[in-house]
Amino acid sequence: MENNKKEPKLTYAIDAKTGKMVHIGSVDRGRSCNCQCPKCNEFLIAKLGKEGGHQAHFAHAKGSNCHGAYMTALHKLAEQIIEEEKSVMVPAYKEICQQKISFEKVEIEQRVERKDLQPDIVG
Repeated sequence: MENNKKEPKLTYAIDAKTGKMVHIGSVDRGRSCNCQCPKCNEFLIAKLGKEGGHQAHFAHAKGSNCHGAYMTALHKLAEQIIEEEKSVMVPAYKEICQQKISFEKVEIEQRVERKDLQPDIVG
């Protein structure tokens, strides 16, 4: 049975010049946004919508078969935020109090000695 649920609108993409995640509200309309899909790296179209109309979002060109871009965008955005802020909030759990943990240095997708291990973030 096919899953007919639509993926949420893609509101973050990769700026092709900087390699950083950018929000739809900070780019030019159409292909001139110069943004790429965080999942498949295809160039996207910025659909900025109209007042009272559709939600502004990034879209693939017709015929694209990319799925999962929304989750990949969230993943990459979380990495970018942690890298820039050099900290994370740890929720309360059992005897552990909620706390902010800070890092001197943060590396994304860093290779480690173990070949079977690829952490998303090392702090």
